[in-house]
Amino acid sequence: MSVDRFAAAQAALNGGRLDEAASELIRTLSEEPEAPIGAYRQLAMTLFQLKDWERAEPWTKAGLARAPRDFDLMNLLGVVYRRMKRAPEAIATLNDALKLQPKNAAALSNLGNVYNDIKDARAIDVFTKLVRQKPTEAEFQRQLGRAYWFQGDHQKAEMRLSLAVKLNSQLVDGWLDLVALAQETRDPASVLQVLDRAITALPGSIRLAEARAVALRRSSMLKEAEAYLEELLKQHPNEAWIYYQLGGVVGDVQRERATELLNRAIELAPQKLDYRLALAENLSRARYGDEGDNVEQSY
Repeated sequence: MSVDRFAAAQAALNGGRLDEAASELIRTLSEEPEAPIGAYRQLAMTLFQLKDWERAEPWTKAGLARAPRDFDLMNLLGVVYRRMKRAPEAIATLNDALKLQPKNAAALSNLGNVYNDIKDARAIDVFTKLVRQKPTEAEFQRQLGRAYWFQGDHQKAEMRLSLAVKLNSQLVDGWLDLVALAQETRDPASVLQVLDRAITALPGSIRLAEARAVALRRSSMLKEAEAYLEELLKQHPNEAWIYYQLGGVVGDVQRERATELLNRAIELAPQKLDYRLALAENLSRARYGDEGDNVEQSY
């Protein structure tokens, strides 16, 4: 990337202007397809960072046409296929990459993730290899736990997920997996116990706080949920999900306040369709003010 013809692309990359960098690289590689393979790698990674899967696929394949045994491009193409939800192609491509580097942890993890996406039991074998390579890697333990979970072995799943958060107590996704597993297999009180342990480990996690609010609602502990959300609202007055959840909690008994809360949630996160649907449902059931106007607003 130090060659003069790539100077514009390099300057854009240095400035964090990924769209511009991708355009410059595409222009240069279109004009000079015999450019160094590193340019193809950089373009493929830039398009990946932009989540531009439709362009990442052909340009990564173009690089592989130049260097068919390039492990990095092959591994990246497998992940691109995964993001495009093309699991068979992702599996085939990642297996090809692993023929080049059979013990590469990144490619093994990517392959295991694809298997977990489609709930394929082969994920167990892949992540078992990885935890043998790196037994203290919390994410590998977590993914092995998920693999067991998807195959219905809840005991082994819980053991691996528990080990994952023991290895890394800051692993939010690991805690959330444990919560979701508990919701499938245990009573509401046990779910809340897991959440309380998680929040003790990560007291500032908004995702865990939201999970606790949802768990309280699902357990029909509406008074507790209301009090919990009211307290959170004092601490986080600009978090849209709190207004949304609180609107859902109080809606049956305080329709007008629920309307205010849901409107505020939409103001803060206008892109959330769930919030708009909740407001429409609340308005359609409202018995305050002009009921006809409420129904019209709901539509």
